[in-house]
Amino acid sequence: MTQPIPIQWLPHWRPEDRLVRTSHYAYQCGGCGQCCRSKVITVNPYEVARLARSQGISTTQFLEQHTSGVALNRREDDTCVFLGEHGCSVHADRPLVCRLYPLGRHVSREGDETFSHVAPHPQTKGHYTEQGTVQSWLDSQGAEPFISATSAYLDAFHRLFAKMAEREGGDGVTGWPDAPRESPVDWLDIDAAVGEPQPWETVEQRMAAHIRWLDAQEIR
Repeated sequence: MTQPIPIQWLPHWRPEDRLVRTSHYAYQCGGCGQCCRSKVITVNPYEVARLARSQGISTTQFLEQHTSGVALNRREDDTCVFLGEHGCSVHADRPLVCRLYPLGRHVSREGDETFSHVAPHPQTKGHYTEQGTVQSWLDSQGAEPFISATSAYLDAFHRLFAKMAEREGGDGVTGWPDAPRESPVDWLDIDAAVGEPQPWETVEQRMAAHIRWLDAQEIR
């Protein structure tokens, strides 16, 4: 059973409470893999590029082999396709949602960031500890590059949807960008959009080029 939340965190720790980066928070992963089961793990283009590079394949190949729509595939037993015998096989490049767990992150329309408690699996081997904050948890999980990428793509897609709305007189639904196969899922495919990566390019450089490509799309 999950260790109870430390008493000193209460009464300001209920499922409906929102946390900020300075809020008390600390959790110790037990490596049990329960968080890799029965979860829908959605990915953005940056995360796809990180995972594809870790597998030594293109983003096009990664999307074809390892995703269904915008989510990572799961096996018949409902485990993540990257859960191996010794845990996550792509741990160094795991998506943001995996890094945050058991926290949820929320951004309002005004750009205000908050976090919420996600109840761990009842049989988890992880446990809460007493010393730490949301910020220290983010730092320990290497979350900041993924948060920055998420924010950058959220802004880019907002700009894209605004062009859709303008093109459709406020509808924003029926007009699509001039993407490779006319599907929003293809917006995830950095390599298809901006060409094969060069050996010297970082994933962050690829992301910047992809966002420029998104901004250049014409709505028809």
